[in-house]
Amino acid sequence: MKKVIVIVPEYASRRYHMMYSRDAAGTLYMIKPLKVSYFQADRWWQDDHSRALMAREVYNSLAYYYKLLKKDTGK
Repeated sequence: MKKVIVIVPEYASRRYHMMYSRDAAGTLYMIKPLKVSYFQADRWWQDDHSRALMAREVYNSLAYYYKLLKKDTGK
């Protein structure tokens, strides 16, 4: 495959950009953020579901960074 289009929720697009920017095989990943009705970006801290999604996204981003750091340092 030379090109892959990945459609992700808008709130998760940064993590997907990080995950797919280090492809060594030469595949071009095009991350396309999509607005989803269940996430309220303008007031995520007030909505329980949006707050849970944001917390999960922060956790997943930190887990990805940790995995990357662990792989790069060899520890």
